[in-house]
Amino acid sequence: MLVVVGPASADDRNLRVAWSDQPPYQYLEHNHKREFPTGVDLEIMREAAARAGLSVTFQYQPFGESLRRLAAGDIDAVVGAYDTAARRAYADVSSPYRLGLDRIFLPPDSEIAATDSAAAIAEELRQRGLRLAVVADFDWGADGAAAIETLRRHDLILETDSLPESVAAVLDGAADGFLGDQLSGLALLSLWDAQHINPLPWVVQQRGIHILLARETLPDWQLARFNDALEGMIADGTVDHILQQFTNPLAIGVVFHNSWVEIFFVVGIIAFSISGIVIARQGEYSIFGAFVLASLPALGGGVLRDILLLRKPDFFDAPGMIYTCLLTILVGYLFNRFLDAVRGRALWFFDLVNLFVRLRRRADPRLALEFFDAIGLALFTVVAISITAEEGLAPLWFWGPLIGALSATGGAILRDMIRSEAHNPILHTSFYGETAILWGVLLALFLQFEGPYATTDQVLLAVAFCVGGIIVTRMSFVIFKIPTPKY
Repeated sequence: MLVVVGPASADDRNLRVAWSDQPPYQYLEHNHKREFPTGVDLEIMREAAARAGLSVTFQYQPFGESLRRLAAGDIDAVVGAYDTAARRAYADVSSPYRLGLDRIFLPPDSEIAATDSAAAIAEELRQRGLRLAVVADFDWGADGAAAIETLRRHDLILETDSLPESVAAVLDGAADGFLGDQLSGLALLSLWDAQHINPLPWVVQQRGIHILLARETLPDWQLARFNDALEGMIADGTVDHILQQFTNPLAIGVVFHNSWVEIFFVVGIIAFSISGIVIARQGEYSIFGAFVLASLPALGGGVLRDILLLRKPDFFDAPGMIYTCLLTILVGYLFNRFLDAVRGRALWFFDLVNLFVRLRRRADPRLALEFFDAIGLALFTVVAISITAEEGLAPLWFWGPLIGALSATGGAILRDMIRSEAHNPILHTSFYGETAILWGVLLALFLQFEGPYATTDQVLLAVAFCVGGIIVTRMSFVIFKIPTPKY
């Protein structure tokens, strides 16, 4: 596949750039019936070439084939490569623009006890007869190469053309585990719903990633101009910005692709919907009015966020959110009709009311609603920060919390505006949006400065810290009736 980016001129030649499949660094994006290569490495290559006054043509090739074509002079550059002495024989190596972090991925039933060295892991894999899928011609460092050679002598290595092929081999049963980049491996496993396969704690290697430029086909002035442009991008933060744009949403997405998180997300939508249903019941609204009042706090903030970011609202692709809201409204309507039907007609109804009154004296049921509402506030804030990073808004520590607070509170504000409610509690007394901003800033700062190279456990801890902080802060103001600071 060939994709030409930027106009070529008589003085500046077009760079033929090879890429292979390794999301989020290099992959084919499908958008509006159009396919185009993108990812961290390709966007950095695009920007560096544009700053150097060059154009680029992207060509998909398996990584090993890319290196052979670069050495033969058939292409001009290979992105996303480690620096080795053998490659320096035929290529000029750029400055490192990101870190590569490689690990071995295995299912939990593999029961590998050794995690302190490549030799120990390789020996245990050999003893158990476990096959490892690796991408051909990747450089895995001295320790990784020695481990692979040990397994190769016992026919326990399966070579593939790309990391997606390695992951597919494990899922198909052709291999028992695979070796690859940590974030890319987690992204593919999340995409294919195979999160039971996890990376071992031991890191095979952590080294700088470079762009290889053909020394034989590119004149010295072009090499110098391109390297100067890339170093300028590193210095002014453009490289870090591109990294955050692709890696932070993916890292958070891996954390959120969890059944418990999805359950809490649904609970948050239900809680937001119930808040609108209660208001509709008290105000004697119509069924459509109840739908509006319930759906605005549950979905309205996300719609406002997507309008500002020029995105298609998520519920068009994931209508489950609307289904959840509609089902909540239906259940609420049937429950209200049931209460109306039995009120004053059944003696057991009075017993039920008395039981409710006694329970209410011991525990305010509104606390449960406030708790689930706080869960929704927290999860909606984190999702909005992830989307803000994906859209490339910078600095993330500023825009992320603002978009997060708008997404979590905007729907309820719209609901009260429709009701002509002058005393909006979110804007007056509840310390609601302030909570989202306060904890959102901390999460956004972590993602901006540590996110691209953080492990999944570190991202999970940061997200849990933010979600827990929002819930505890919000419930503290509710339970202890802490007065909200006034302007």
